[in-house]
Amino acid sequence: MTYWQDIVGARTTRRRVLAATGMGTAAAAFLAACGGGSDSENKSSDGKAANDRLFKPTDTSSKAVPGGTWQRIYPGTLLAANVDPYAKVGLNSGLALHVHSRMFQYKPTVYPDVPTTEVAPDAADSYELSPDKMTLTFKMKGDVKFDSRQPTNGRPVQASDVVFSWNRFAAQAPNRKDMINSLNPFGPVLSATNPDEKTVVFKLAYPYVPIVGFLAYPRYGQIQPKETDSGGFNPELESRGSGPWRIDRFEKDVELRFVRNPDWYNKGKPFFDAMSYKFLPEYATVLSQFRSGAIWEYHQAGQNSLIRGDDVLPLKRDVPKLNMIQTPAYSRTANVIFFSSKADSPWKDARVRQAASMLLDRDLILDTIYANKNFTDQGLPADKRWHTHIPAGETLYYEDPKSGAFGPSSKYFKRDPAAAKALLKAAGFNGPVKQKWTVSTHTLHDRYTPIFVEMMQEFKDFEFTQEKPQNIQQFQNDYIFGEGKFDGVTSSITTVYPDVDGLIQNNYGSAGGFQVMTFTDDKTVALSKSQRSEFDATKRKGQIQDLAHHLGEQLFNIPFPGDSLGYNLAWPQLGNYMGLITQSAAEAAETWPYYWYDKSKE
Repeated sequence: MTYWQDIVGARTTRRRVLAATGMGTAAAAFLAACGGGSDSENKSSDGKAANDRLFKPTDTSSKAVPGGTWQRIYPGTLLAANVDPYAKVGLNSGLALHVHSRMFQYKPTVYPDVPTTEVAPDAADSYELSPDKMTLTFKMKGDVKFDSRQPTNGRPVQASDVVFSWNRFAAQAPNRKDMINSLNPFGPVLSATNPDEKTVVFKLAYPYVPIVGFLAYPRYGQIQPKETDSGGFNPELESRGSGPWRIDRFEKDVELRFVRNPDWYNKGKPFFDAMSYKFLPEYATVLSQFRSGAIWEYHQAGQNSLIRGDDVLPLKRDVPKLNMIQTPAYSRTANVIFFSSKADSPWKDARVRQAASMLLDRDLILDTIYANKNFTDQGLPADKRWHTHIPAGETLYYEDPKSGAFGPSSKYFKRDPAAAKALLKAAGFNGPVKQKWTVSTHTLHDRYTPIFVEMMQEFKDFEFTQEKPQNIQQFQNDYIFGEGKFDGVTSSITTVYPDVDGLIQNNYGSAGGFQVMTFTDDKTVALSKSQRSEFDATKRKGQIQDLAHHLGEQLFNIPFPGDSLGYNLAWPQLGNYMGLITQSAAEAAETWPYYWYDKSKE
């Protein structure tokens, strides 16, 4: 009996699943302490007692007391990190956004409402789209100021700074192809100019439905001063921004410390005096720090907890005062498995890709990664959904492949080893397809990859050798931006965009900035193009769903299995944690300034 056959046969025996995956020692101990692991023993009769353990965040900004330092752990290596949003290597907008403003930002919602793409003024106070939807004009506030240190000396943010930043992005940012039409025919922007210091004008290549939201997106819209490249400071390690924070100390792989910007236009914010990121590469060390209260939370962008599912309940048992919060919505992004596009790549045959997808047991993967049975055994909800190429959190466009709504493409998302073997045989493979699998450097991919590999190898349909890149920069250069010129298969994170078109362009457009779909076809290109300029919401929805059905059949890349509404833990003294929610890439400027040190909860 194989590894995954044993697991599949043990679906109803939690301890066997935990033991087989090597992920459940703490969770099994927790269940034992509760008197066993059966559903009937641990569920309350109506679920009320279990749900009473959940904390429901509220916006406590009106009660906030300024001061204190928020100690955090950076989920990755600071060695490759810098604070230049448009650095030539890497994607650094999340760290850079601590210090830089944009013309507009996203408007936060209150838990548990799902964030929207509604914008609010930041360094600009208004915008106007021309009747033909080909010209977008912004008016700057004029009272938003850069850093008071040299060389910016506290001067106001001007329209020429916006144009300088846009041109810098267009010249060197790794993801500049997303937006720049001269580099990519799907790029919506032709040019940015400033007729005066209060006015910025963007000329578009075609009417683009989500253009305002995309110019507020941190990867494209951060404003750097014109002095950035003058030699007065190093933009990778220092800042002269106009956002909520300033850099106080940056020692790579040791600490990145931000302090409150006293000149930020949003007076009295941030509430914290400082935010300090430490680098701790080992999960066990991070968990120990969290358990002791040295750090108050551990999550990545989007309020997605980095505390593993099988550690949540044991931590809550051992430290009852921890707030346990259910993630309010499914993810709006789906990581992907993607393939070499070299001439001899077997992945260029759709049947090979379809077979690989049909060997994945999506429910079992989700239950394993998120430790779902731990929660259902305690009467807590553990809802899950499969991703298609439209992620489960894109509720306006999403269709469940378990239902009939997704159409014939549904079959490629359901585990069917016999059909997978038949597809491979039809593609000319009578033995295992032998390939290299490069293990992504991204968070949690080292946990997913062995599961994918074992499932695909279970019936000897594939045979993989696993390799790891030297570092994240090499991985980004050779794979994320490598245009498919690598051997074998790998996987990548993706990000949340203000509109689903960002996902379509970057995950499923071979001309986009992220090269995680390394080949395409005419139908994909046509559907992708048409939805971008369709201002009729009903028609656009139909086009996006048609695209999802087509991608679900062709599987130019394979979305990760799905998402489960997991649980976050936080110490109660971190005031306003998840009380306000915004687009995941923008939290540093839009919600974290409202977090505060609530000493009354210590």
